[in-house]
Amino acid sequence: MDLDRIQSMQTPDWSRLSIAGTELLEARIECHHAVQINTRLTRGLLPATDDDSHTSLAWDPLANALTGQAIATLRLGLRIRDLTLLLLRPASEEIASFPLDGHTFAEALGWLSEHLRASGLEPDPLSLPIHFKLDEHPLLHGARFRVSGRELLFEELAKWYSNAALCLNAVSSPVRCWPHHFDIATQIGSGDRSTGVGMSPGDGSYSQPYFYVSPWPYPDVSTLPPLVLGHWHTEGWVGAVLTAEEILPKTDQRISVESFMQRAIAKG
Repeated sequence: MDLDRIQSMQTPDWSRLSIAGTELLEARIECHHAVQINTRLTRGLLPATDDDSHTSLAWDPLANALTGQAIATLRLGLRIRDLTLLLLRPASEEIASFPLDGHTFAEALGWLSEHLRASGLEPDPLSLPIHFKLDEHPLLHGARFRVSGRELLFEELAKWYSNAALCLNAVSSPVRCWPHHFDIATQIGSGDRSTGVGMSPGDGSYSQPYFYVSPWPYPDVSTLPPLVLGHWHTEGWVGAVLTAEEILPKTDQRISVESFMQRAIAKG
């Protein structure tokens, strides 16, 4: 079962979001670092693609995890709700798991290396560095991942990815999570004109999760039409944005997000 088929399968209904987005910062950073284990795996063992999609992941509703591209008969996943690495068969059958809580990045690579050897795969490419820089953080210098005492934050972050996959799959496919910015997104159109639609768990622009619709090429900001929901972001990039603080108070959060996306796509 390939990645695109998995992400097109029926997903659970929307899970209500309830924790302020700004409280998810550390959980998001830990997950972003954990995802780079898959980046090393796929970059080291798969042929490169021009768009870097060989390093991308998708939301697997059966595993309730972000899962990477298949290598032979294996896929590596990250179950965000408890920060656990999963080694899966193509049909999302779990082979092994490794809870990251209390462990280092190096220990996680060691666990994965053992399973690759057992499957007849060479783990040496895991030692190659990733092809972009992450912001400075103790995890880069041997610190241990920490979930204990913050379980509700990781559970909430997992809801953001599950909800985003639910909404984005209704817009277009494939829906992919990109390890560089850790956003999950899809694209409408291609070539000279396209529109990116996605969810970021937070970044340098916003310290909270947000949905976005970003047309390319960027429109003239002086001609941007008003939005019923959300606002236009114009610093560094141009796109319609709906933040966590705007979503959480809504009675029907899913309808609000889907209405935002549909209207912003139409205006873009």
